[in-house]
Amino acid sequence: MRIAYMGSNYCGQFFPAPPGHEAVWMPYAPSLDAAFSAAGVEPSWPDVLVVGLAEPCPLPTAMEHCPCPTVPVLVAWQQWADALLAHANAFDCILVDGSGAAGLSPLLPGKVRTFSPMGNFSGVTPDDPPTPLAERPHDVAFIGRFSPPEQYAGRVRGLSALYPLADRYDVRILSGLSPEAYRDALCSTKIIVNHAAWPVQQGMNARNIEASVCGALVLSESSNLGVSSYFDRDEALFYDEDTLADHISWALTHVDEAQAMTDKARQKASVPQTAEYLAILDDIVNGPRPDRTSRTPHDALTGLCCGFGNWGSGASR
Repeated sequence: MRIAYMGSNYCGQFFPAPPGHEAVWMPYAPSLDAAFSAAGVEPSWPDVLVVGLAEPCPLPTAMEHCPCPTVPVLVAWQQWADALLAHANAFDCILVDGSGAAGLSPLLPGKVRTFSPMGNFSGVTPDDPPTPLAERPHDVAFIGRFSPPEQYAGRVRGLSALYPLADRYDVRILSGLSPEAYRDALCSTKIIVNHAAWPVQQGMNARNIEASVCGALVLSESSNLGVSSYFDRDEALFYDEDTLADHISWALTHVDEAQAMTDKARQKASVPQTAEYLAILDDIVNGPRPDRTSRTPHDALTGLCCGFGNWGSGASR
């Protein structure tokens, strides 16, 4: 399969191509033809165009005229919902985690397929075997940014239920870690609490995978459809502000049961996603091609207002 990539190579997940396949990376450009030209290939070369939507960058114009199937892969679907609607006619199939599939399917029926575009992006190499939960020195940790407050207000509010537990357990809130310190935190902590930056945010992020690979127990918001569609209830714990303390207490007093959960989650998170990803692309390439129509003036206006398809110094969100 020949794959043309455009967008953000999110932590090196998609590029280069696996053995037996070919791929080029195309930079964003004012037009689709300019993007292909910058990569040194003709528009007829790829079997599929994959757009990695992980950063808010403008999409080229005339995407709907791409001769091969176009497949965006979303990391944070809420951030890209406006761009997807503006460019909906250009995309043949959209790959997104469970939360995005639930949110986007009513808006773009028939175009959405569930795929978690997450992996061990940091290349964390855990202890082998990981230190058992019972022997880990730290009880609970949140790892992530919470500044500036206007961007992470939802996260700070969500973590407010975690702060009082520091009187009962070894609780750490960590930010700005080096790769070595990040790995050590995942490998030395029993429970990793994950909380989104915004109250409305859902979806998998890399920390869920990396914590599981390192043998920690993931504790995620009960409202997060992305995580709950990836992890089963016997692989991770799901909380709200009223149940956070109870879940932490249960895990720390039922260590054998918590260990069984982390073992299952680690097995799932350690499996490479390449085969599943390529199988989906192959199915799209060999499947029926949907009809594309030109964008309406309303679609174009939406894209311009959001900074997509409007190339230039003002093309930012």
